[in-house]
Amino acid sequence: MLGLLAGACSAGYFLMNDSLGDVVDPLGLIAWGMTGAAVVLIPFARPWDIPWDAFTVSVTPAAGGRTLPVLVAYLWMALVATVVAYILGVNAVRRLSAAVGATVASLEVIGGAVVAWGLVGETLGVF
Repeated sequence: MLGLLAGACSAGYFLMNDSLGDVVDPLGLIAWGMTGAAVVLIPFARPWDIPWDAFTVSVTPAAGGRTLPVLVAYLWMALVATVVAYILGVNAVRRLSAAVGATVASLEVIGGAVVAWGLVGETLGVF
């Protein structure tokens, strides 16, 4: 049921993005969408159980490299994987269509699995 609900929300997001066209600013659409999603997901994410002190330390990846504060790594991931991705996605749907945008977005899962396999040797399991 949750998978179907997630699919319906995703379809609604792409259709709303396509139908609003130039009426709504892309950044406004993203900001309100993320705010609404955050409100809905707070009970499931349970932020009160997050060990917030983990954001105050610095770590070095197991494969070596530079030591980086966890907070900086987290903010970089949030900026690139969320903000930039949503801005590009909204603008792509406005230039193409909801159907094309949803199809390309669906390929993100497959692309992520291929990149994880190629870069770090991860394999897909049952779950």
